[in-house]
Amino acid sequence: MTVSQSARSWFSIAGWAVLIVLASMWITRSLHVDSDLRLFLPEPATPAERILLEELEEGPGTRMLLAALSGAEIATLAAASEQVATRLRSNALFSRVENGTLTSAPELQELIVRYRYLLSPRPGGCACEPAALRRELDARLVDLGSPAGAVAQELLLRDPTGEVQAILDSWLPAVEPQLLDGVWFSRDGTQALLLLQTVAPGFDADRQRTAIAALRSTVAEVDESLAMTLTGPGAFTVLLEESVRSDVTLLGTLAGAGSVLFLLFVLRSLRHTALGVLTLATTGVIALLGVSWLYPSVHGITLAFGFTLLGVAMDYPVHLMLHLERDTTAGTTLDHVWPTLRLSILTTCLAYLALVMTGFTGLTQLGTFTVCGLVGTAIIIRWVLPRWIEPLQARAPPDWLQAVDRAPRVVLLPALVLLASVALITFSSRPLWSNELAGLTPVPQALQDLDVELRRELGAPDLRYVLAVQAVDTQAALQRDEQLRPELQRLVSEQIIGGFDSPSRLLPSIQRQLAIRDALPDASDLNAALQAGTAGTPFREDAFAAFGEDVEASRELPPLAPESLRGTALGERLDAVLLQRSEEALALITLSDVRDPDRLAAWAREAGADVLLLDLTGTAEQLVERYRTRALIAMGAALLVIAGVMLVQLRWRAALAVVLPVIATLAATVAVLHLAGHALTLFHIVSQLLVGGLSFDYGLFFNRSEATSAHALRTRYSVMVCWVSTTGAFALLMLSATPVLQAIGGTVALGVTIGFLLALLARRPDGVENPIHAR
Repeated sequence: MTVSQSARSWFSIAGWAVLIVLASMWITRSLHVDSDLRLFLPEPATPAERILLEELEEGPGTRMLLAALSGAEIATLAAASEQVATRLRSNALFSRVENGTLTSAPELQELIVRYRYLLSPRPGGCACEPAALRRELDARLVDLGSPAGAVAQELLLRDPTGEVQAILDSWLPAVEPQLLDGVWFSRDGTQALLLLQTVAPGFDADRQRTAIAALRSTVAEVDESLAMTLTGPGAFTVLLEESVRSDVTLLGTLAGAGSVLFLLFVLRSLRHTALGVLTLATTGVIALLGVSWLYPSVHGITLAFGFTLLGVAMDYPVHLMLHLERDTTAGTTLDHVWPTLRLSILTTCLAYLALVMTGFTGLTQLGTFTVCGLVGTAIIIRWVLPRWIEPLQARAPPDWLQAVDRAPRVVLLPALVLLASVALITFSSRPLWSNELAGLTPVPQALQDLDVELRRELGAPDLRYVLAVQAVDTQAALQRDEQLRPELQRLVSEQIIGGFDSPSRLLPSIQRQLAIRDALPDASDLNAALQAGTAGTPFREDAFAAFGEDVEASRELPPLAPESLRGTALGERLDAVLLQRSEEALALITLSDVRDPDRLAAWAREAGADVLLLDLTGTAEQLVERYRTRALIAMGAALLVIAGVMLVQLRWRAALAVVLPVIATLAATVAVLHLAGHALTLFHIVSQLLVGGLSFDYGLFFNRSEATSAHALRTRYSVMVCWVSTTGAFALLMLSATPVLQAIGGTVALGVTIGFLLALLARRPDGVENPIHAR
């Protein structure tokens, strides 16, 4: 190639790079990246699974944030807690903010005062009999002498029976923390506690991040010297996304830079290294175009994992470049290796189609992304790369490779490894799979323990056990809820549960409201009760005229329905636990501090068919198990299809020489992980797909028939370079603090090493005809 031709060629390569950059910028602007982890959840198959997924989406437990302020004296912490709570109650990002003080939004306060008798938790709705009224008036006198007397005086004349206070008390958590200076504190008095409920679902990372930022900024504005600990599903979701993004960015950058430097060292050609990087970049753009064309939004995890899985695409241009010879054109070299490359790309695409076959949106996107990228790689290698590759820059394999090439051949090794691995897995007493979702979280164990402790102190709902009351409509659900409350209170007294919270505590059924309304005294009876109740007290007989007017007005009030509360903070809380569907309604009763699950389950069975005790943890484990089974079936189907393709393309002995080491590799990888004490998760399955795809490459290239020993050395060398590059990149992921990335990195690094060694040691002897390709 002349100087002018070389310059024009470099100019073309630069133009290619500019096009890739422009395409990337355009895709970045038009691509909608989603962060909702629910895309990786399967469709429910049972009522329990359906309710579980709805709870994950909108349930009150998953939208709870638990905050603890520390770093100051009790008085300072109490004042800061009150200021933070007051400011956040007016923030539209939060539907509920509680810290022990009984305050609420003005519109809700007005609603409570107006409907205080119909909403009253007391059996009769109003303590209007003379004796009961006298007790309440004595209690109000005590309130007037307390530090909160000024607040009590504002409502005293309108609400001498204290119905507003009773309602607010009933809305407090079933198990209330200790009160110091009027706000919640931990038992040791070092932390002021707040319970917040976000409008956004717990899995909506973007909106949760916004809400958490608002909370942190509010705390800083109130007192920047205070420390805040934050737990809850929303906080964990944000931590998961930030952890994955941070690790993928850092480790991905290191892996990319390391791969480029390694290729530059191996190829000894800036030009060829640049072409390899451009091929991978173009593959990524094609993958993005494909997945964005098929889906309105793409999950961030799909992109992160997709680019990781797509790293296999770098192997194909490397194979082509390391097979170059100075006296042979790139096109001729491609003709020599293309049949093997084509079969390798085809089998890898079939492996990743297993992800598409699962039917789960997140994994389907991941499979689509990778397959589109691999198809793009095939197009580039077949019709683009040969035009720019320079054979004169080809390098001979290093001399030490001949020692590796003299490694013994043990044709039966894959069969022996497969049998040993299956035996180890079969006869092991430890469970092979982990169905626990907690094992996939990046949250440190100390923070998980703190979350449990804060929930216990705050009386926040237990995220495991929920009672679902089924009915034809919301009113029937509320009535059934009211019927169950005495029984649930008995469970509390018997210490089976620590407490419970039900929709009817927020809003009584219309039937109960009408019964209370009908029982309210008329004006003459109330006046007589007031005269008797105020006799001998500091109160004048006519002091409670407003009280009488409010009771009379309540006798004409229409009852409140859930629809009447839409748009209010109370409505937000109610919508999360009172669900109306097209065919049924559900009232969700959240339980706290469940101490005897067996007795609780026995009670639920006796309560009736309309009461369903949900073990959300157990249901989640069943869901994960079904999810995994479907993924394994898809993976097995893909392996069968690949084996069929091999039999069509190769003679059966050659197909067996390629397929058997791959199956042995997958089994050995599982066996080693199991032997090391790792319970396998869904992410190990995804990793095994990559291991299988790469192992097919190793088997195909190690079993190629070559015309000369020099050609055989180049093939061995190209496979070894791809193995080292892949192993190094994925070994970096093992340094991640995120269990997901650790699982992927460790599994792939281990699996491809086993696959490389098995393919090397079980390769067919030289001189044996192999119909993969004969030059």
